[in-house]
Amino acid sequence: MVSATSDCFVLPKLFTHCVFPHLTNPGCADAARASEQWLLSGAKFSDSKREEFFGLKAGELAASCFPHAHPYRLRVCCDVVNYLFNLAHWTREFRSLDLFPVADCVLDAMVDPEGYKTDKIAGIMAKDFFSAFRDTSGRHCTRRFFEAMEMYFDAQCQEADSKEVPDLDSYIHFRRNASGCKACFALIEYANRLDLPDEVFEDSVVCALQETANDIVSWSNDIVSYNIEQVRGETRNMVVILMELHGMEIQEAIDHVANQCEDLIKRFEENKALVPSFGEDLDPLVTIYIEGLRHWIAGFLNWCFETERYFGKEAPDVQIHRVVRLSRQSSWSRSRRRA
Repeated sequence: MVSATSDCFVLPKLFTHCVFPHLTNPGCADAARASEQWLLSGAKFSDSKREEFFGLKAGELAASCFPHAHPYRLRVCCDVVNYLFNLAHWTREFRSLDLFPVADCVLDAMVDPEGYKTDKIAGIMAKDFFSAFRDTSGRHCTRRFFEAMEMYFDAQCQEADSKEVPDLDSYIHFRRNASGCKACFALIEYANRLDLPDEVFEDSVVCALQETANDIVSWSNDIVSYNIEQVRGETRNMVVILMELHGMEIQEAIDHVANQCEDLIKRFEENKALVPSFGEDLDPLVTIYIEGLRHWIAGFLNWCFETERYFGKEAPDVQIHRVVRLSRQSSWSRSRRRA
């Protein structure tokens, strides 16, 4: 039986007992490798960063989250997911004042992919992937993706400078926009050739399903990323907030977040049964979209052990034994604060 110690914590069973089916797109290998080469051809990585990027395996995440996408659309989804992960890395390297030009560049590139001129890598690659996305996406889906990117940058620009531990409610609101999930959920429509009308996303039950899926992915990410984030001294993490502001020990905080995620999975299924009818033409399409949210949850929880992003080369062992050894003594541990 595994148990926590002062230098490790135990991953909750949430990551191996998810009730949603886990599927993988059969075009995974081709799309993932081609997308990696696309990103590497544009991004100027050092040798160490290049090796780290290959361990990310963002294409495998996209293949799990969009298991029924046509090969071309899967490739576009892989490009977007790869780009978003790299964009998150860039935003961590800048202070808030420096983020505004990055945000303007990316958004301007998306507004006019053909006409916008820039020498910035973030803008050049945004022009590339968004041209492919826009040319094969519906009008509503395209607008939703762009608006999600606006919300992502707004959240990042507002919070990039702060090292203070936020209160829980403020953090939850921030995380929903800053996670990138909203943009990725727009890809569900794209991957499945949907272009749902606004009335679907204005419905309170559908909104609740999106928000719940966002929270599950974001909060479970806080668990698996805690070790690497505590090394960097980052404070935008629910585990950190529960330890620092609510007096929890590390394992108690980890388990609390996991319990919240498990409750949200149950709530998701309850809300799924309450989705109203939008008419016989739309209902099957709405069902596909909601199933896509389930694929995102299951896909992310399983991908945590495919990627090296969180546990490095030890990911397969962590999946089996569920023990995560801290890279150093957590700066947020209560024992250290008492010293």
